[in-house]
Amino acid sequence: MGRSIEAEEAAARLGVKRATLYAYVSRGLLSRTPHPDGRRSLFDADEVEALRARSRRQVRGELGAIVTTRVSRVDETRPRLAGRPLSACLDAGLEDTLARLWGAPLEHPRLPRRLAASIARAARALPPGAAPTDRLGLALTLARAHDPLRDEDAPATRERLLAALLEALPPRQEARPTDLAHRLWVRLSPRRGTRAQRAALEASWVALLDHGLATSTFAARVAASTRADLYACVAAGLGALGGPLHGAASRGVHALLDAAAEQGAEQALGDRLRGGVLPGVGHSVYRQRDPREALLMARLEAGWGQQRRFEVVRALRGALTARQERLVNVDFALGALTWLAGMEPEAGEAIFALARLGGWCAHVAEERREPPLRFRPQARYAGD
Repeated sequence: MGRSIEAEEAAARLGVKRATLYAYVSRGLLSRTPHPDGRRSLFDADEVEALRARSRRQVRGELGAIVTTRVSRVDETRPRLAGRPLSACLDAGLEDTLARLWGAPLEHPRLPRRLAASIARAARALPPGAAPTDRLGLALTLARAHDPLRDEDAPATRERLLAALLEALPPRQEARPTDLAHRLWVRLSPRRGTRAQRAALEASWVALLDHGLATSTFAARVAASTRADLYACVAAGLGALGGPLHGAASRGVHALLDAAAEQGAEQALGDRLRGGVLPGVGHSVYRQRDPREALLMARLEAGWGQQRRFEVVRALRGALTARQERLVNVDFALGALTWLAGMEPEAGEAIFALARLGGWCAHVAEERREPPLRFRPQARYAGD
């Protein structure tokens, strides 16, 4: 958080009147805190500068909003999650980071038998090619219907919800895992995997827990502002992941690696360039590097660096960075993980959604401490 400035200075920096400044506050574009004297307002200088920069480069049709949060900080050089550096969160592990995000230690409650049985029956009724988000959405609906205390936003509710969504993914191998990452591994990969390989999955889960006010997170917070229950808020976030532009890019990376393994990185890249947009490159926020990608690539190398398949990943990444002006992003690392681990191409969507669940829950709890119904963008009628 930057230094505090008064309304007059904030308005001057933005080039607007004070009335417009307070309109920004009411629309959720800026936050303000009371001055100790109780008569004036203070604004975060960094937040004001971010709004000014955003206004200068705003894309036609883009809707901007600024929400103050303690969940994560998006920064190319100093990303933070749950109050500490992202790298420290990866070292601490998933359970520890979730406990910090949710403000309570995990208790790992058992999923009620009736709920587990309902999810299993419903999952068997789905077509074989059902998307992971369809499976997760089905489990979410059933978990909500089975919870008479659905309006209680307690840590136990969050864990129950996470367990229900994991249950929607059928296991691909026999195992008795105890930690969350291993439980997900056996449902996505047919291989036993080494400790370092399963640690790479855990690191991906942690790195993807939250990323500022991404589209799905914003959807969850808007639902929370209406005081919808946690299940409904998560459904809003999950719905935003249903499109191809948010959370699904790793599938394209997985397919590109398949092609690179057969044809070579340069040929695969050339074929894809003739066919459309490259997956796993570029980002709307980062300009030089995606810090999450670098952290995860180190974990992937620790797990698969001695295998020939990792040479394919290294070659494709090298070709992308050499020929493209845009950075390689976290979707590349996630697609590389699913490919190296022998998972299905769509497994990255399940990892992404389950990871964001942790962040959504933290944002929902945070939003409930704000005034209700505070998101009310203005509509400008353009019809006849």
